[in-house]
Amino acid sequence: MIMMYVRSPSLHLASLDQRSPLGHPALYSSHSKLFNSMFCEICEIRLATHTCKLCGRRVCGLHITERGICEICSSAICSICNSRLSLRSCVLCGRLICNDCSIQIDEVRYVCIYCFMRFGKKKLKVSVST
Repeated sequence: MIMMYVRSPSLHLASLDQRSPLGHPALYSSHSKLFNSMFCEICEIRLATHTCKLCGRRVCGLHITERGICEICSSAICSICNSRLSLRSCVLCGRLICNDCSIQIDEVRYVCIYCFMRFGKKKLKVSVST
């Protein structure tokens, strides 16, 4: 998102920090906590009516899924357990995986539990360190 400020006689450099990214008036700086709790943290346009179960982000009805998580968390959720945020991806299939659904095969590479069961230790040439 590109943000632009229009130069006007009433807009001084000192007042730039008193405006929200979308150009809301100086009320934003004096009541920033109230402002942040009122509007969706994703679009900053609609009123926030929901709270994400995973990250606590306040979002509007358009940016929440049926499971009660925001769109940002849903794009980064583990594709195996669908309950925790992913930390890495499987080097074989590319699935997003959390810590519990992954197995370390060497110092830096991880595979999902499905690929580990499918290919086994011998085919992966695993030196599993637990």
